[in-house]
Amino acid sequence: INDKKVDQIATNIEVFSIVLANVRDEGGLASPSIATITIIDDESRVQFDTNSYSIYEGSGAVNLNLIRDRNLNQTVTNVLYYRDVSAFNGPDYLPTGSQVVFTNGQTSAQVLINLVNDTLLESNKTFEVSIATLTNAVGGVIGEVAIGPVPFVTVEILDDDSAVSLPQSDTQISELASAVTYPITRIGATNLPMAVDLIAIAGTNLPATVGVDYSDFAQTIFFGANQTSNSVTIQILDDGLVEGNETFTIGLANFSA
Repeated sequence: INDKKVDQIATNIEVFSIVLANVRDEGGLASPSIATITIIDDESRVQFDTNSYSIYEGSGAVNLNLIRDRNLNQTVTNVLYYRDVSAFNGPDYLPTGSQVVFTNGQTSAQVLINLVNDTLLESNKTFEVSIATLTNAVGGVIGEVAIGPVPFVTVEILDDDSAVSLPQSDTQISELASAVTYPITRIGATNLPMAVDLIAIAGTNLPATVGVDYSDFAQTIFFGANQTSNSVTIQILDDGLVEGNETFTIGLANFSA
């Protein structure tokens, strides 16, 4: 018995019965009249343990897990195929190899893929890894090695970069006002805490003077995990002098996560 097909049923055995019936003439049925035949599957079957992985790009690498069942008494070589979807081989991920070998008795193996941790604010990206071919130690015979029902996996690379910004418009305020408050907005990945320095930059025409026209607001602004907004309040000082309009600039620097 050899069906030469790739079975996809999650069992190592198949069963059928031979039954004697409809005896003619004067004969009769003796016991037993039923014979049960059990076919033990001799294929090595390989597949991924899941059809999807999600991992942050800053994790460094992802390990995909291949599993083997049924016949473990042979060496099986798996050739893998990588397909770019929105992530690209090289700029986003770096495979460490295209072959995985199961030795006799081995039931699992890992596929290591390095991730490229860039600093770009971008969407999550995906690529696929599939089992292209399987062969045993003697070159493979149809029916001896089989790809299971999870033949490929989709890997999603989660972007872990974020950015902070101030309002784009310029602000005019009377020196008689006591203070002005600026919102600071965080976009992109917000799952981790981060910090950014707030600095004062003197204006080009009639620059305002720190400590005379406005209070020193230089500080580090902290964002907690999942926090997307913060603010800074700057005290405006009335120096009592007759003078033209003065300017200063609020800057962001030294982003750190």
